[in-house]
Amino acid sequence: MYTTSRTLLGLARDGNAPAFLGRVNRHGSPYWAVIVSSIIGFACVFVSIYSAEQAFVWFQAITAVSGFISWAGIGGVHVRFRRAYVRQGRSIDELPYKSVAYPFSGIFSCCLSILIVLGQGYVSFTPSFDAITFCTSYIGIVPFIVCYVLHKLITRKKLIPLEEVDFETGRVTRFDIEKDNELDENLPLWKRALNIIL
Repeated sequence: MYTTSRTLLGLARDGNAPAFLGRVNRHGSPYWAVIVSSIIGFACVFVSIYSAEQAFVWFQAITAVSGFISWAGIGGVHVRFRRAYVRQGRSIDELPYKSVAYPFSGIFSCCLSILIVLGQGYVSFTPSFDAITFCTSYIGIVPFIVCYVLHKLITRKKLIPLEEVDFETGRVTRFDIEKDNELDENLPLWKRALNIIL
């Protein structure tokens, strides 16, 4: 519940979800995001009342496919990030972490994830076509496509050219980290211990 509501809050504040999900009460709680998360959670529990086993299989299929779609996106974004970074005349040596097998690692993870998503439904075609297994295998692709298309239609955002990718907004510098560490050192011992625990 916490993770989902905070993800919706972040998406809304970045302009990638409906703005009402970004509203918080006087205590800083994103109440609309919590309500939407609760409704979705309730719907999942409600569906499982009728057939827990079937509901589990469908939810597992959706999350598994979503995970592989995410990994495909991570691989693609990694390749595009490095290309944009170099295109803008920046040195890769400035990055705190550099993938050893670039660009192979990004391309490999992207292609392998897509191959897994497409290949996992193989069992629905053998020995004869099974529509339920087919739907279960590929149901996670539908929400991804719907969300992607709706996002593009609503926001009218296009792919950002490599020369215009923004590397500065939201960037955490070494100075920021050192400043945070200094502030932590000035805290009383009990607050530092609490920060470590929480």
